[in-house]
Formats: sequence, C-alpha cells, structure tokens
Amino acid sequence: MKFSALRSALLSLLTGATVFAPAGANAMFKMVTPPPAVKAIFAANPTVMQGIKFFEGPGNLTGVFVSLGDGSRPSIMYVTPDGKTTIAGQAIDIKSKRNLTAEAAVQFAPQSTLGKTGAEIIKATPLLAGASTSSNDDPVPTEAATPDALSHLNFVETGTGDRVIYVFVDALCMHCKTAYDDIRAWQKKGGKARVRWVPISLGSDKASTLAAYALGGKGELALQGMFRQQADGKATERLAKGAVALETNMAFSQDTIPMTATPTFVYVDGGKVVAKAGYAGLISMSSPTQR
Repeated sequence: MKFSALRSALLSLLTGATVFAPAGANAMFKMVTPPPAVKAIFAANPTVMQGIKFFEGPGNLTGVFVSLGDGSRPSIMYVTPDGKTTIAGQAIDIKSKRNLTAEAAVQFAPQSTLGKTGAEIIKATPLLAGASTSSNDDPVPTEAATPDALSHLNFVETGTGDRVIYVFVDALCMHCKTAYDDIRAWQKKGGKARVRWVPISLGSDKASTLAAYALGGKGELALQGMFRQQADGKATERLAKGAVALETNMAFSQDTIPMTATPTFVYVDGGKVVAKAGYAGLISMSSPTQR
C-alpha cells in the first residue's frame, strides 16, 4: 500500500467505517509487535509519521495509533495482517456495545481532542437524555442560514419530542443509512427528538434520481426505499414532483450551507443555525440545546 493512500486513510475518529469486534474485547489495549507487512508500511516513511503505537485490534487486525508529522490530528486505524487494507473508523464490541476506538483514543491520547471526543462517545448514552457536550469537530455556526430557511426544506420527519434535528443524507452514503437505522431504533425505544431527513445528492446522477423519487413519494416508506436504492425510472410524474423538491434542498446544501459530506446534522442552537458533518454514532444527536 503506497503511503499516499495510507495518509488519505488517516480520518478522524468521527468519520469512516465501522468494524464490529468479537464479543468480550478488553478495555485496555495490549501493545504488540505488528506483522512484518504492517510494520513495513510505516518503516518506509519514518520522517513523516511519529508517535506510532501498535496495539491489539479486534479479530486479526492490528490497531495503530499515529499522529501526522507535525504532531497534529492523532488518528486510530486498523490494518489487516497482509498490510494491504486499512480501516479508519470505529470498532464496536457487539456484545457490550462498547466503542473500542473511543477507548483506545482515551488510552493513547487522553489530552487531545481525539481522546476527549472518545471520552464523550463513551458517555453517549446518558448524554442522549438531553445534556450538551462538544465533540471532535464542534458544530459550525452558519451565518447564511436562518431558522426560517430550514422550515422551507423538503424532508421526511420521524420521531417526536421538542428537539428538531435536520439530517442531510445522500442515497448512496452508507453512513447515512447507518445513521438512519441507529436513530430510528433509538426513537422506537423512546428516544425523544424530531429528526427531519433531508435527501440531497453529492453529485451522482443515481443519488439525484433516488432522492427525487423519495421526495416525490409519501412519508417514511419513500425514504426507506431511497436507502434501499429503489426507484422506478418510468414514474415520471413522481420524479418530476420530487425533482422540484430536491432543487430546494440542493440550493440550501450548495449555497446556504455548502456541504461536501453526508450525513450532515443541522439544528438551531442558541438562536443560530449550526452544522456538523459526519456520523459518530448516537453522540451526533447529543449536542442540540434547542427545546
């Protein structure tokens, strides 16, 4: 694996794939000597990476804690034994539901924003009751957006409660589908928040068609169909209706709050519209103070 590809894989804790670990993984991570193929990736670039720590990852993966050459943005990734694949994201213990990546961040970089975020993710369950906290990338106030502008978006709303959260989603984004599944399960178990799912497209013609088809339909079933990538290309009336609705959403996501990633969570906090891209599990729902 070339280093350029490796460096591009150094995503923050709050984005990326999810690895499900075998049940019973330990909270404290044992340092290990990595397989030769894994070690070779980093040994070839000793002046670019620093502070490398190899630890026992889930399954047969090697966990790697690393910071960039200037000491910024510490990251955690997992590497397969052959050194050909890196996974940047969160490892979740299936049985205990513990976020192993968050625990590793606390262990290896407790004073960094990564470690502090890890600590907050670990505490995510009580935070969902309504407490407010920050995360790795604090929500960004958006001067151009107003609460009134949000009300003109086209969306599918799920859940009940006083909090209102807009989630911009792309039909082809697997993290959007994960966010939808997680949040709907949480809502069905009594979680209180009105989530307004706003279909957009990050540029794919297929995503645009699926979004338009969903917006031209009715309710949550249409949204679920979008995530299953189901659309009837011959349903011209429905697609035309949805295309008009999609145009409004796209104008907001391109001009009012330029979005380059999904899902993006948008809500009103202290009278201001704030936005945050990426899905970090249910902690993404914990920041709004809107009541």
